[in-house]
Amino acid sequence: MAAMNRRDRRAARKQGGIAAAAPALQIRFQQAVALYQAGDAATEGALRAIERDAPGLPEVAHLLGVVLLQDGRAAEAVAPLAHAARAMPRDPAPSTLLGIACERSGDPDAAVAAFRESVARNGDDPDAHETLAFALARRQKYAEAADGFRAALARAPERIASHIGLSTALAVLQDYAAAERAAQAALDRAPGAAAAHKAEAQKALARALQGQGRLAEAAAAMRRAVDAAPDAPPLHVDLGNVLEEHGDAAAAEAAYRRAIALAPDDPMGHVNLGMLLLLDGRGAEGWREYDWHWRRAGVALRPFPQRRWAGEDLAGRTILAWTDEGAGDEILFASQFAALAGRAARVVVECDARLAALFARAFPNFEIVARANPPDARLLQADIDVQAPFSDLPRHLGVDLAAALPPPAPYLRALPDLAAACRVRYRLLGGPPVVGIAWASGNLQRPERNAPLALWDPILSLPGVTFVSLQYGASAREIAAVRDRLGVEIHTDPEIDQFASLEAFAAQVDAMDLVVSITNTTVHMAGALGRPVWTMLPAVADWRYQRSRPDTPWYPAMRLFRQTRARHWQDVIERVAGELAGFRDAFSSARTHPSTRSG
Repeated sequence: MAAMNRRDRRAARKQGGIAAAAPALQIRFQQAVALYQAGDAATEGALRAIERDAPGLPEVAHLLGVVLLQDGRAAEAVAPLAHAARAMPRDPAPSTLLGIACERSGDPDAAVAAFRESVARNGDDPDAHETLAFALARRQKYAEAADGFRAALARAPERIASHIGLSTALAVLQDYAAAERAAQAALDRAPGAAAAHKAEAQKALARALQGQGRLAEAAAAMRRAVDAAPDAPPLHVDLGNVLEEHGDAAAAEAAYRRAIALAPDDPMGHVNLGMLLLLDGRGAEGWREYDWHWRRAGVALRPFPQRRWAGEDLAGRTILAWTDEGAGDEILFASQFAALAGRAARVVVECDARLAALFARAFPNFEIVARANPPDARLLQADIDVQAPFSDLPRHLGVDLAAALPPPAPYLRALPDLAAACRVRYRLLGGPPVVGIAWASGNLQRPERNAPLALWDPILSLPGVTFVSLQYGASAREIAAVRDRLGVEIHTDPEIDQFASLEAFAAQVDAMDLVVSITNTTVHMAGALGRPVWTMLPAVADWRYQRSRPDTPWYPAMRLFRQTRARHWQDVIERVAGELAGFRDAFSSARTHPSTRSG
């Protein structure tokens, strides 16, 4: 086919669209469209030939982007679709496709921006609102996502996917009653729907019921979801999660094993089985299954060239230990460093930069390197024999989670001067004991771990105790509500920002006489520093805390207070309040009548 002459190219660029282009060009484009409709692989070549002869035609760019996207080349599709979106400001389709291309190529923020533009161009289209809402949910912007699903439903009330999406977002926002209503609305429309929609609607209902502590109903809903789509492995995993919280560990284990049988290469069945086994102290199989967590989407082993340690003898050898799973886990697994040092000639540790000084002070014979991407060049050298993630250490060091005794001594040390300064500040707030508290974690997917501050009245009402907030994130509104309701001040320290400085946070925690908290970084820091710490746990705790023991193999002075009824904190709060009253009295007595030694 003959190329366009210079005059045709100028005219096409000036007039902008294919409809105003030269007839020969229009014919070529129509032929390219026909190739596309026929599924012919020559479509891309035909479009690129037009693009070379008449660059910038938006319809050509649009179709080229579609072809590339359908061919799995999302990153290449971004540029032509972005051009088409700019050049076709009234058409929402290029913006929607651009959002899909951005998301698939790893730029979720650009995807959200493109989907917002699609909504702006066609605000009456429920598809546009729904697509944006799902993208926002994937970015964990659940409040905005809920608004997007509501906008879609206002325009198309029968959309089952939007009802399900709304229910899921509301459940994460812990508005479980509204989430239940949205799930039920989906189910009301589901009789004629595809099995996948029926299953997802039952799953959404189960999550809403689970959040309200109605676990028997939640389990029944998840069983209906599995019945609707019995070959869907994720549904068996979700069923296992509900059954586990409901207290039926054997049925949960069976559900996880069924998920594995259906999809042996899918990590989620393996990981959930591993956590259940570790929770029960069944380490041999549990560690093998838990190791699948490195195969989850978005998770990867660090790019070190050394062979991964498999538990063999380390005498005369150098090992690199590393992790990137969060500061709390880094602190917890550091409890294994002393045992590791007894095995290896040399230990190198890569850790969160905020922990580097704490670790260096605690383990002076180790080489501590702050984590960076790409890794520090020192960690890539041949003088390191093997490497291992922190979570491998208990497995290969032979820790029996069910029977191991707490360590005899703490293993981290706060900066003495900084801790002393904190102690002086807090003593000026009121009489001892000074009790640090935290009530929420940042894990949106595990809200059952949180014990809302509004439930803490039996603890906070105790006289003769000074409370200091160790809670990270925005908490001023909850603290003000306590002040208004009880007349009790929970003190905050404006000089401490644990996100910015774990060194400063360690000093703050070290200044506490006692720490009371749900499971989060706070309890790990307190435990490693050897401060008395009471950890409040949900009925089915994380595997790190085992199923029934009152203490932990990780920390010397941690006590565990477990829910006796899932999703109900009242019994835990009351037990802690009673114990705290005794702690306060013993603390005051010790200060009034200090023990003396005869010598």
